[in-house]
Amino acid sequence: MKNVLTLIVFSLIFSCCTKKFATNEIPEEKITYGSGGGFSGYYTEYVLLKNGQLFQKLKQGQDLIELEPITKRKAKALFEKCEELNLTTMDHQQPDNYSHYIEVTTTEHTNKVTWGKKEDPISGDIKEFFRELKELPNNNKNTK
Repeated sequence: MKNVLTLIVFSLIFSCCTKKFATNEIPEEKITYGSGGGFSGYYTEYVLLKNGQLFQKLKQGQDLIELEPITKRKAKALFEKCEELNLTTMDHQQPDNYSHYIEVTTTEHTNKVTWGKKEDPISGDIKEFFRELKELPNNNKNTK
């Protein structure tokens, strides 16, 4: 009887574990965000997965670097906030010399919101959400 109970406990523990993805197997559902342009044309880009894994790419063509993950609960809240802010359907493409963007990819589609022009600013809620996303790597300074 003890063996059966032990087996059930271990099965429950391991079934609740979240799959960890390698940089070459990023799943469809993700939030990609970043900033860049200007003189250098370089963009710093981040990819957040639903399981809390966080990746960074410093310039075009560079491989992703895995950063310290955030909690799955925090990641879920950020994905829900994308829905609340309509980032999955919003049509806002106003890049400038130096631009910011948030791209939300679901199993159904991808939508990218880009802004930079002062004449056609993005809403304050989205700017605040972007700042929250940009702080994630600062709160998780150690890379893997």
